[in-house]
Amino acid sequence: MMDRIARWLLIVPAFAVAAAAGVRPAFAQVPPTEKPVVAQDAPAEKPNTAQEPSSEKSDPALDRARVPKVESISPAVGAEDVDPTLSEIRVKFDVPMSRQGYSVVGGGRNFPSLSGAPRWEDAYTCVLPVALKSGWEYEFGINSETYKNFRSVWLVPAEPMPCHFKTGGASAVERSPERQEALNAESFDALVTALPSRYSYYELRDAPWDELNEVFRADVVDEADTAGWVRKVVEMLSYAKDVHLTLEFEGTTYPTFVSRIPPDCHPDAIRKLIPDIRRLNDYVAVGTAGDGIAYVSIDTLDAQAADDVQKVFGFLTEQRGAAGIIIDLRRNAGGSESLARTIAAWFVSGPKVYAKHVLRRGPGPDGFSPPRDRVVEPNPEDRRYTGPIAVLSGRTVVSSAESFLLMLKQADDVRVVGQPTYGSSGNPEPVHLPNGVKLMLPAWRDMTPDETCFEGVGIAPDVPVTIDPAKLDSHDPALRFAIDHLRRKAQEKSADR
Repeated sequence: MMDRIARWLLIVPAFAVAAAAGVRPAFAQVPPTEKPVVAQDAPAEKPNTAQEPSSEKSDPALDRARVPKVESISPAVGAEDVDPTLSEIRVKFDVPMSRQGYSVVGGGRNFPSLSGAPRWEDAYTCVLPVALKSGWEYEFGINSETYKNFRSVWLVPAEPMPCHFKTGGASAVERSPERQEALNAESFDALVTALPSRYSYYELRDAPWDELNEVFRADVVDEADTAGWVRKVVEMLSYAKDVHLTLEFEGTTYPTFVSRIPPDCHPDAIRKLIPDIRRLNDYVAVGTAGDGIAYVSIDTLDAQAADDVQKVFGFLTEQRGAAGIIIDLRRNAGGSESLARTIAAWFVSGPKVYAKHVLRRGPGPDGFSPPRDRVVEPNPEDRRYTGPIAVLSGRTVVSSAESFLLMLKQADDVRVVGQPTYGSSGNPEPVHLPNGVKLMLPAWRDMTPDETCFEGVGIAPDVPVTIDPAKLDSHDPALRFAIDHLRRKAQEKSADR
C-alpha cells in the first residue's frame, strides 16, 4: 500500500494552493513554480510617446528604456505586527506606469485575500484592496519572470519583486488538544463519507481512495489546529488532480490542485495578424484582419465582469455584415455559463442543445440523475450574426469556457481551430464539515450533446494546430489558419454570386 502511495508521489505535482474566488477553477498559464492570482493584460496597448512629468527625471529618453522598479510599498517588505484592519496595500513605482494591466502573483493560504480589483491612484501608484487576518504571514509578488503586466507607459515590464509581511494579533481559535483531535477526526470522517456519494468524478479519478484515507488519517487527526487540518487534507485531495475540488476556510479558498499549462498564444503574435487590435476593457479585445474579417478575444466569463464582457455586443452589432468572425477563447478559464449564453445567442439560429449533464445523488454507478439537456437560445434576428465563424481553442480553455465553446459549435457555419480544451467541469456544491471547513465537491458530470463525458479529456478541435513554444511571440498558426479559412469562405461566396 505504501509503495503505491510512493509511486503516486512521483507523478502528482507538489502540494500547491492558491487564493481564489467563487467556483472558478484553480487554473492558470504558469510554469511549474508559479501561480498568478491577479494578472490583467492589455495586448492591444501601444507605447505612450508623450513625456510624463517628473520632478526627479530630466531625461525622457532614459525613462523610456528604464526598467521600472518598486520605489516603495506599504506595508514594507518584512514588516512585523502590521495592523490586520489595514484595507489596502500600496505599491509605488519609480517611473510612470501603464494603467492597463497588473500582475500580482502568488498563491496559497499566505496570499492576501483581495477585496476588490487593483486600481491606479496615479501614474506611479497602484492600490491593492485587501482583507487581512490577525497573526498571519502574507507573501505575494509584483510581476514575475512569466507575468509582467506591471509595465511602464513605454511598455517596459517592471522588475519582479517578492513581498512579505506579518499581521499582529492572535491567529487561531484555541482548543484543548483533545478537543482539536476529536474535531479533526469527526471532520475527516465526514469528508471521507461525502466523497463517494457527493463527488461526481469519484470513480473517474485514478486515485487510490481507500489507501489515501488510511495513510493520511493519522496525520490529519494529529494536526494542532484546523488550518493544519486543511493543509493536510488539501495534500490528500491533490491526488484527484481536479481543479474544481476545493476547500474553503476563514474566507480563503484552497484549491487541491493547480493546473500548470503553458500559454498557447502571445499578444505580440496576435498583434502581427490583427494590427488594429484594441481593448474594450480588461476582458475583451477586438480588431480586424482585413478582407472583412473581424476578431474578438473574450478572456473571462466571470459573472462579476459581466458588464465589461457584454461590451462586446456593440462590436458584434457593428460586424453583423462581416465576412467572418474569429472568436478567441484561448485565454478564457471560465466563470459563468449564463454569461456565455448571452454571447453565444448572437451566433445560433435556433434553440440548440449544446451540452448534457447528470447530477450525483448517491454512491456507485447508479447514483446519478437521468441526463439533462442544456440549451442555448438565439437572439432576435437583428442581434444575430449569420456568417461563418472560427473559434480558437486551447488547453487553457476550461470549465464554463468549454461550455461556451460547445455553444458556439451549434452555429450554422463554424470551425474550431487550435488545441483540445483542458477537460474539466464541476458545478461544485458545498459540503459543510463539523470544523467549519466547507468542502466544494463537483456535483455533475458534464457531457457533449451525444452524452460523451469530456472530463480529463477535453473537447477536440475540428482543425488541430501544433504550437511551437519557441516561436510563440512571433507565430500564431491557429489564428493564421482561422484568417485564411474565413478568407477562403468569403472568396467562395463571392465566386458563387
